[in-house]
Amino acid sequence: MIFFSQQVSTLLKGGLPLVKTVGLLANNVENKALGATLRDITQDLSKGTPFHLALKKHPKIFSAIWVALIQAGEISGQMPQAMDLIGGYTETREKIRSKIISALTYPAILFTMSMGVLIFFILKIVPVFAGIFEDFGMKLPLLTQIIIDISMLLTHHSMKLIAVFIAGAVGLKSYFSTAAGKHTRSKLLITVPILGSFVKNVLVERLLTTLSSLLSSGVTILNCLSVMEGLFEDNVLFQAALREVSKEVTAGKPLSGAFKRTRLFPNLVTEMMLMGEESGKLPDILNTLSNFYREQIDQSITRFTALIDPILVVGVGGIIGVIVLSIFVPIFKLSQIKG
Repeated sequence: MIFFSQQVSTLLKGGLPLVKTVGLLANNVENKALGATLRDITQDLSKGTPFHLALKKHPKIFSAIWVALIQAGEISGQMPQAMDLIGGYTETREKIRSKIISALTYPAILFTMSMGVLIFFILKIVPVFAGIFEDFGMKLPLLTQIIIDISMLLTHHSMKLIAVFIAGAVGLKSYFSTAAGKHTRSKLLITVPILGSFVKNVLVERLLTTLSSLLSSGVTILNCLSVMEGLFEDNVLFQAALREVSKEVTAGKPLSGAFKRTRLFPNLVTEMMLMGEESGKLPDILNTLSNFYREQIDQSITRFTALIDPILVVGVGGIIGVIVLSIFVPIFKLSQIKG
């Protein structure tokens, strides 16, 4: 999508008509699904359909942000600039997404492998020693007995536990699909210790970047807020806040004050918005703010990657150490009895 937006901008700047530009890219794009979609769009454009309406027919590929920016570009007659803006916006979103995925990949692999080793130890090694201790009729330490009980539970009732886990996951997913569940999930995501501040920064950065991009392209504030409501479907708190802001702006109240009254956004954001409104440079101020929050996100990811590895190693190593200790204490006592 980044490549597509950049190519459209380049070809339009070179003087190629929009219909030929989209048609040319449709026949040369590597992604087959995108190619088929672009051919449909080319046919719509040939019939005189506006570009933004042709894109709107394919919401799975072209989001509301794309449609809004393209529409603004058509109205202002600055389509190449609108495509550049879309390309920059898409690239920014992809970079943040890639950084988050990269930060989580190694810890996820390490955690999965560690859990595999731990489960193998509990299911295969502990039962062998449990049988030995039972043959000798030993009175086991409390820690050893607890580990053996856990091993027996996992060994003999694994299917029941898996069924309970699946039922719990399905029930939780069903609850989170309700209005109350969506509200609870959204609130938890931004209030849970450590993770909450990071998630909130990501959401605020997304809002600022999107609002800055839309305003820079000439989209009205009300249309910006309407588009962004759909952008925050994954967090109903932000979506509801934007809905309230839209109502207040419609009533003629300042954007900064409307955001402040939601009590959801940091004071830094609302105060900088006020400065942008007073100076007439709101898009530039929002862009500066979005860069600030992007740096905050980068720093959080760096700190996370630096801390999570040793925490996982020490944590999982500690659990395995406890299990090994619980097994070797009775063995040590057994060797003393034999001596």
